[in-house]
Amino acid sequence: MHPDLFALSSAMSRPRLSLAMTINDRPEATVRIIAWGELETCTAGALCGAVRDALRRHRPARIEVDLTGITFIDARGISALVTSQEDAAQLGCRLAVPEVGRMVRRVLGVVGLLEQLGVVPVPRPRRHRA
Repeated sequence: MHPDLFALSSAMSRPRLSLAMTINDRPEATVRIIAWGELETCTAGALCGAVRDALRRHRPARIEVDLTGITFIDARGISALVTSQEDAAQLGCRLAVPEVGRMVRRVLGVVGLLEQLGVVPVPRPRRHRA
C-alpha cells in the first residue's frame, strides 16, 4: 500500500479537514480515502480533489471514502460526495462511503443518500424473548 497524507488548514492553523489515502495494489485496485474533521463549504473541494487525483493517478476499480472521523457535514460536503461519485462513475469506478459516524449517517439518511453512497447498514441488536 502507498499512503498519501495531506491536510487543509484554517486561518487559525488547526486542520479543518484531513485526508489520508491508501492504494491497494491488487489487480482490482481499491483506493481508500480516510477523512476526519469537518466536510463543509471551505473543505469540500479537498475531498473532490483527492478523488479526482486518485482517479487520474491510479485508475482504481473502486474508491472507498471512510467518513467515521467527520464531525460536521453540510450541504456542500454532501454535494462533494455526490459529485465525486458521479466523476468516478464516468471512468467506470465505483465510489462508496461504507463507513460513517452516527452524525453523518443521520444526515445522509435525512437526505436519502445512504443506499446510493453504499453506506453499510448498522446491524440491529437482537431482541431476546423472555
